[in-house]
Amino acid sequence: LINGKPFPTQFPLQWDATCNGFQHLSLLVNDLELANNVNIGKSNPLSTPNDIYSMALTFVKNKLNHFARVEKDNNYANLANFPLSRKLIKKSVLTISYSVTLWGVKEQLEEFFKDNGKIVQNGKIFNYEFTLNNTTYSLSNKELFLLAKLIHNSIFHLYPKLKELMNYFKIINSIFYENNLGIQWKAPN
Repeated sequence: LINGKPFPTQFPLQWDATCNGFQHLSLLVNDLELANNVNIGKSNPLSTPNDIYSMALTFVKNKLNHFARVEKDNNYANLANFPLSRKLIKKSVLTISYSVTLWGVKEQLEEFFKDNGKIVQNGKIFNYEFTLNNTTYSLSNKELFLLAKLIHNSIFHLYPKLKELMNYFKIINSIFYENNLGIQWKAPN
C-alpha cells in the first residue's frame, strides 16, 4: 500500500503462509471456517489477518477456567493461573497439522521450559518453572501433561472435521503398516 492505496509491484516477495499445513487440510475437509481462520478465504488488502494460534490459546484458557471452576481440581486451578501465551503454544498448534502426538506436544512444552524457564528434578518428580514479571510459576508433570492434552485437542474441538480426517489417515497408515507396505511420497515438481 502506498498512501493507503494498493500498489502493484514486480518485486519478489517472500511468502510466509499462515499455518500452511492447516491451509491444506482445510481444503481437504472443505472447512470454510478453518480456511478463513488460516487466511485463505476472501479478504481485502486492509483486512487484519486471522491468528489460529490466538484462537487455540483462547480455547485452552477457557477450558482451563471451566475445569478449575466446575471440577474444583487443584491441577486445573494452577493451570488457569499460569501465564499461558501464544508463544508457549504456537509450535504445538502448528505441528498438529503434521500429526504431532500428545507426547510430542508434551515434549515441545518441556523444550519451551528448557529455553525460557527451568526444569527442576527431585528424584523422579519434575517441576517446570517459568518467571514472568518477578513472579515464578510452577507446573507439575501432571499439570504439564494436562496442558499438553488441552493444546493437542484444541484444534480438533474447534474444527471437528480435522479429527475425522486424522483418524482416516491413521486407519490408512495402519493398513499399510499391517501389510508391510511403504508409503511413497513424490514431490509435485
